[in-house]
Amino acid sequence: MIGYPIWWAIPPRMIVDLIDKLDLNNKNLALFATSGGTNYDVTINPKTGEPSKMDSAYRELLSLRKTFPTKTAVLNIYGDVNDGSHSDEDVPVNSAKSLKYLVAGRAKSYREVEIHGKEAQHSKLHNNPQVNQLLINFLWKK
Repeated sequence: MIGYPIWWAIPPRMIVDLIDKLDLNNKNLALFATSGGTNYDVTINPKTGEPSKMDSAYRELLSLRKTFPTKTAVLNIYGDVNDGSHSDEDVPVNSAKSLKYLVAGRAKSYREVEIHGKEAQHSKLHNNPQVNQLLINFLWKK
C-alpha cells in the first residue's frame, strides 16, 4: 500500500521516483492520495474514464501511462458523502474516477468501488470497515 499527499496538484517527486524504481509486476498495489484542490466541474466518460478537462498535473501523469506495469491489479476506492457535492468533501468522485483513464490498457485489472454516506468522508475512509474489507480481499484473497 502506498499513500501520499498531493503537493501543488502533483504527487511528491519521491513517490513518482519510488514507483518508477519498484518492480510492480505481479503485485497487488493499493494507492491512496490526499488532496484539497481538485476541480469539481470535470465530467468523466463512463466507459473509458477520460476526464473532460485535464490540468497540467493530470497530463504529466498521463505521460507516465506507457510505463505503468501491465501485470498490476488496481483497486480504486473513493467516497461520496451524499450531500449533493458528489465528493468525499475533499476529492470529487469524478476526479477519483479519472484514474481509470490513466491505467487503461495497462493494468491487469481495474475495479472501482464508491463508498457512500457519512463514513465516506475523506478522512474517515481509512477507518471505514467496508474499505478495510475491500483492501483485505484485494491484497490477500484471490
